[in-house]
Formats: sequence, structure tokens, C-alpha cells
Amino acid sequence: MPVCEFFGCYSGSKKKGLPKYAKVSKRSKIKNSMAKSNPTSSSGFDENIECGTNGCDMGTKDGIDEIVMNESVPNSIDPVIRRPKRCSVKLFRFDDSCDLGVKPLIDKDNAELEKDELILKLKNEIENCKKDNHDLEQYISLENSRFENRFFEILSKYFTPTQVNMFLYPTKKVYRWTPEDISSAITLRSVSPKAYRYLRVKKNFPLPGLSTLRTWAARFCIEDGILLSVLSLMKAKGEFMNETEKLSVICFDETYISNRICFDKKHERVIGPHKCIQTVVVRGLVNNWKQPIYYGYDQKMTKELLLQIIEQLHNVRFNVISIVSDMGSTNMRLWNSLNISVDNTSFEHPFTKNQVYVFADVPHLLKLARNHLLDKGFILPNGKYIGKNIFEELINLNSGHDYKLAHKVTSRHLLVEGTGRMNVKLAAQLLSNTVAKAITFCGNRGDLNTYNWRDAANIISLFNQWFDLLNTQNKYDKGVESYGLNEQTQNELIEKMNNFIKHMRVHGKKSLLPFQKVSNISLKNLMKDLKKLYGVQYVLTRKLNQDILENLFSFLKGMAGSATCDVFTENTNTEGSLETSLLTLDDHECLTSQIFNDVQHPSEFENTAVVEGQLGTMKTVMESEEPFSGLEKECAQYVAGYVANRFSCKYPHLISHTDNSQQSNNWTQSISKGNLKMPSYSLEKAIEQLEIDFNAFHGDSLLKTPNIIKNLSDVLAKNIKHLNIPVEVVQCLVRTRTYIRLNNLNKEIVTSRISILCTSWFWSRCLRADRITEYPLH
Repeated sequence: MPVCEFFGCYSGSKKKGLPKYAKVSKRSKIKNSMAKSNPTSSSGFDENIECGTNGCDMGTKDGIDEIVMNESVPNSIDPVIRRPKRCSVKLFRFDDSCDLGVKPLIDKDNAELEKDELILKLKNEIENCKKDNHDLEQYISLENSRFENRFFEILSKYFTPTQVNMFLYPTKKVYRWTPEDISSAITLRSVSPKAYRYLRVKKNFPLPGLSTLRTWAARFCIEDGILLSVLSLMKAKGEFMNETEKLSVICFDETYISNRICFDKKHERVIGPHKCIQTVVVRGLVNNWKQPIYYGYDQKMTKELLLQIIEQLHNVRFNVISIVSDMGSTNMRLWNSLNISVDNTSFEHPFTKNQVYVFADVPHLLKLARNHLLDKGFILPNGKYIGKNIFEELINLNSGHDYKLAHKVTSRHLLVEGTGRMNVKLAAQLLSNTVAKAITFCGNRGDLNTYNWRDAANIISLFNQWFDLLNTQNKYDKGVESYGLNEQTQNELIEKMNNFIKHMRVHGKKSLLPFQKVSNISLKNLMKDLKKLYGVQYVLTRKLNQDILENLFSFLKGMAGSATCDVFTENTNTEGSLETSLLTLDDHECLTSQIFNDVQHPSEFENTAVVEGQLGTMKTVMESEEPFSGLEKECAQYVAGYVANRFSCKYPHLISHTDNSQQSNNWTQSISKGNLKMPSYSLEKAIEQLEIDFNAFHGDSLLKTPNIIKNLSDVLAKNIKHLNIPVEVVQCLVRTRTYIRLNNLNKEIVTSRISILCTSWFWSRCLRADRITEYPLH
């Protein structure tokens, strides 16, 4: 192919002819003619020749052959170097309104122009749609993420992350359940296998299969001794807890078990017979967690075993700061080995060198105090005696009436034999603020002139305040501040209790072991360490007792369904908790439910029936005398105040606005802490008329006919029409009065049965003392 002769020129194929030289005969002629037409170009003609760019016009007639070249052509020609040329360019935007006077070289018809415009328009629309689609995808992704976060936030309180994911994506299959899923599922399965199957199969709850639970349980090592596998889980869980949250309290106690021989299929070994089992549970002092870490058959708690448990907890970064036990003989030997006394209530941690404080179980202390008071009585520091007779006199004042002062206290609280001596609820109700107020109220009225009622009321009130302080489970628990929030006043109460324990005596004994004082001193010193080392401002003192162990024993016995489960069911260590489930702890009792408390807890009246009333015509005798005695009228006023308080917002006229603070003989004002309401005069008259109509309608029992609330409400509404009492208030009065009668009838049945059981238990104990091991006393 033709190539330009000049070195470095590559225009051979770009439609430019090869350079040609003029004939020799014409060279001088051309040169002279060019010099005449353009004098400036005559010199340097040969030097500026460039191929195809700076040459002569190729459009002349003579053509390229007429180009004048130098007469002498150099042998070596320098290469042509291309240099970019700078040019000034202006950009113009052309539209229909611009007319530059330039006609296009090619005229396109209108159809092609419209087609191009349409294509351009469609391309722009496509780009806009793509952008909108991208924005929508981002918005949907953001909304889905926002919904999932909110969904997780709400359901994470009740379900594990795996379960929440199954709710979000039900079509996805769970390939592996986490330990958290398994632990929560095993807990639910242990409560009720039938409920577990129902939730999983019928309600489609995301729960592992029973075979999965069995597989996990088979791999979990729970041999007697220290549960190392549990400690490893605690270590993993502790990675997400700070130092304060890992402050630990060790609780330990023994319980009796079935004296049978069993076979362990997994390890193919024989277990038993054993008499009792030692169980150790560790719980958080500041944070809410608890975990069994040890059990051993017929194993007494020793100093070596306790230090070994503390060491294992230290290895998994959990710091033991206190221990809790009851006053059993083996635990007293442990105290002696640790040199625990009134003057020394702690021992040194083997690793941190901080003090580990020793506490006696406070509910157990309350039971011991109640037992001493009922069995022997107290000799007070002033030399006076108080005993069981003051409570018997209070019960006698209430006998024969439906409206009662301290309505919870019955003869059952005094007939504590056998398993009843282990019931904390009965002890807490007997040594309560209500009983102290009732004794004071009756004493001021002149109904109690003996039995040192004033001293008895003060001592009962002291025990109640001390127990409330050392049994708080919330920062402000039913009006009681947790220890540390009002430290000066609380320390004064503790010192008052210490002085009483130091100087009082049990009648017939030389001294009372000052276990209360050990716990009091430990609590004060523990609070100082917590403030100094960890910045903790208050202590929930219920975490310094054994309630979790007692609930654990009750739960296990309830699952086993043994014949002795009643013993452990009633051996609970928290007031108002007779449940057989660890998940149900009903310790809170509000004011509006006090009247119906025992009716609403059927466990207290198990297997009892309401006394059958006489089925007959309603009595129509209208008594002319007062429907209430002196004490009954005070109690009826208290009940009327309860009803008035329920409707205080809707019917404020039912509340009396008279200042009754100066009425010292008023029961409602005596027991009130500032929130009880006094009923109006019309409501007091309504409840008096209700008592007349109620006794005429039911007699001494309760009718079994239908609609007894409605029928009696209609009768009462007619008789008090002039008092303008609303219909719903009338129905509430009748319903409350019916529950009070029902409650009293059930209490009579329970008390009579307990009396028979206690009598038979006493005689069987006397006749067969060698067989009483099935009724162990703590």
C-alpha cells in the first residue's frame, strides 16, 4: 500500500496521494513565479514542506507534480513531529428558536425527526423510572429494617432471637437451636408437658421438638457435686455482665427426700437410699439471676466445701459477697468453723481478700420468734410477760361476727404444730402491723385490760417493721424503703431490734440465741462495702434470704407428686406464697383485695366446701336494735370506706370530708397510713340496712339459690331508696358482704380441720415418737 515518503508520517491510507517532485526543467520557473506572487514565501520554501498539511494547494490545475522542491534534497530527512493545535471552541445550544442562518447539509424529513425525539424522550423516561425504582427499593428495604427492629424490640422480651426470626420468616427452617432456646423450652416443658405440646402443635409456637430437648438433656452433665457444666454456662453468660452485676449470694439448705433405691440408666449405677440432699443456689445481689450449682446426697455443708464452691465461682469471674443459711445444727457447726459470732459476722474471701458476710435466713428467724412466743412467751427487758393469751383474747373478741378486726388471724395461727410451724405466711400474719393496731385499738377501748397489751403491741410492731426492712424485693416495697435509702432511720430500727434481742428472754430459758443480731450487723457492714467498692446505694434485702431454695424444693416436690408434697408445699419462705410453681410468686397484696385475699387463693382452702345453708323462705323480721356491736360497727365502717374508695372518682359524695383525725377510737383512722377513706353518712346507713337485709335473706349461712347478689341488691335498693345510693354501689356492697360471709365459713372449716389434725398429730407423736421422722422439723 502507498506510504508517505517522509519519516514519521502515517497518512498513506488516508486518501492523500504520495508526494511528487516537479520536473527539473520547470522547477526554477515555478520558484520564480511563487516569489513574485508572495515574496515572503520564497525563502525557506524547502524547509517548511510538510506532507499533506502545509503543502501547496492540491486543487491546482498542474496538480501535485508542480510542487517546487529544493534542488538539493537531503539524504536524511528529519521525522515529522505532530503537535496538537489549540483552537478556541464555543458551545452553542440549538433549539427551535435559534436561527443562525445555517442550513443543514442533509435535510431529514419530519418523520425521522419525530422518531428521534420520541426515542430520546423514552430514554429519559426509562432513566427516571430506574431512578424511582431504585429509590423505592431503598425505601422498602429501610422500612423492612425498621419493622424488623421494632418487631425484635417488642418480642425479645418474651421470645428468643431464634423464635422471633421464625415469626418473621415462618417458611425458613431452624437448622440449629441455641442454648438459650433450649433452656427456655426446657423450663416450659418442666412446668407442663401437655401445655408444651399444645403450644407447639396447636398454636404453632416456635418451640423445639421433645426429641431435641431429650437429646440436649442427655448431653448435659448433672451428676451430684459441683455442676461444672453449669459453671461453664455462667462463665459465658458473665461475659455480658459487669462486675457489679456478678456480685453473688450463696444460699444452701437441706431437704428430705424419698428413702428409695434408684437406678441411673445413663451411667448404669445404683443411687440410694439417701435421707436428705444438700442444695446450693447462687443468686445475684444487685442483678436478677439465680442458678443451682451444687447438690449432694447426705452431704453436710462444711468449711472446705463452702470454700471450694467460692473458688469455683471465682474461677468463672463471679464474686461471692455473702452467704445465707438457716439455723440448723449442721449450719451452726459451719458458723463455728468460720468463727462467726455476734462480734465477728464475716470471714475473708480466699482470693479477693474482701469480707464475705454471713446472714441467717430472716423468714426462719421470724418463724422461730413466733414459735418461742406461742410456746413459752417472752420476758421483756422491763420484766413483763407477753404470750399466747393476748392473741387468744383478740380472737375471742372477733368470734361470732362476720366483721372482724385483724380478720386474717384465726385459731389456725395459734395451732401451729407439725408442718404448720414451717409456714412463714402464718407467722407474718400473726406478727403484723394489723394485729398490733388491733391490740392497741381494743386496749384503748377498754376491751383488753390485761395481758400487758401495750407492750405486746409494741413488740409485735417492732417485729413487723424489722421483718419488712429485711424482706424488701423492690426499691420501695409497699411503702417500705429498701435498706440504704433512709439509712439513719433504718439503722435506728436495727439498733432497737438489737437491744430488744440482747435483753429479752424466752420464758423458762436462760437466753435467746441472738441470730437476729448477726444478720443486723452483717447488713450494716455489707452496705458500707457496697457503697465503697461498687457504688451501690441500696440493697434489696429479700435477696439475703432463702426464699429461692424453699420455692425450688416446693416446685420439685410438686413435680414428683410424692405423698409428702404437702410438707414442702407449705414450707415456703416468703409471705403470701404457697404456690408450687417457681414462676408464680404472689407476694403483693393491695388494700382493695385484703378482704377477699383468702377466698382468692384457693390453695389455703383446698378440698373444702362452703357450708350448706338452709334452703327456706327469707326471714322478714326487722330487728329494732342496732345491727352491729361496737367492734362490728367499726369494721363495717372500714368496709364501707373500701367501697367508697372504689367509686371515689365517679361518686365523690360517697366519701366523708369531715376531719376525723381527732377521733382516736376510730378503727379506720387507727390503721390508715394516710390513704384510707371514711364513708359518708348515707353510705354508713346503707351498710347498716344491708346487715339487716343480709341476715334476713341468708340467715346464718348462705343460700344456694341462683342470683343471690341480684335478688338481695333489689331488696336493699328499695329499702335505701331515700339515701340516693347508685345501683352499682349497692351491688358492690352486697357482693362484698357475701364474700365476707363466704370467707368466714371457709375459715371455720379449715380451723376445725386443723384443730383435729393437730390433736391427732400430738397423740400420735406421744404414742409413736420413734416414727416421727416423716414430719421433720427445721
